[in-house]
Amino acid sequence: MKSRTMVAVAAAVAAGSLSWGALAQQGTAGGSPPSSSAQSGGSGSQRPAQSSSAPDSKAGKGAALSSADRSFVTQAAEGGLAEVATGKLAASNSGSDEVKKFGQKMVDDHGKANDELKQIAESKGVKLPTQPDPAHQKAAKKLEAQKGAAFDKAYLQAMVKDHDATVKLFKNEAAKGKDTDLKSFAEKTLATLQQHDDMAHQLANAKGNK
Repeated sequence: MKSRTMVAVAAAVAAGSLSWGALAQQGTAGGSPPSSSAQSGGSGSQRPAQSSSAPDSKAGKGAALSSADRSFVTQAAEGGLAEVATGKLAASNSGSDEVKKFGQKMVDDHGKANDELKQIAESKGVKLPTQPDPAHQKAAKKLEAQKGAAFDKAYLQAMVKDHDATVKLFKNEAAKGKDTDLKSFAEKTLATLQQHDDMAHQLANAKGNK
């Protein structure tokens, strides 16, 4: 009887060891039984890792602008830079106080508009040109060589031509622009540009440049 009892006890121990071994393979390492969360498939080591990197909010902003809006930004920036440059020339080369005052107004108004356009462009990942286009650079070099009445005539002719074109450019953006910020900028700036255009025509007529 004693030997039979020993055999039964040994069998029970062996069965228990096998059942714990099976659980250890399914649970955590080290032979201890799995926690209730592991058995129920809950959170813990089973939770997938999350990426800590956030998307770049500025990426691709420039690409969102239409080709027409991009063209407007470039032309407006180049034209604005040219107005500031030639306005400064008026202060030194003009022989008329009226023309000098007009030139200073170009420096002030277009400088302010240039700064605002730069802020909008940078917020959209667009880099603005840092100098006027080749045509305006060539015209400015010709103006540099002129003084007094000759300068006034050439400068005012250029201002009439440039502002006629600039008003048209801004009207088109205000009416057909796709980007709301650029469209708003064009609408807001248009009144000032129209005033410049009217002043340029009036001064040109007064100086005999029609």
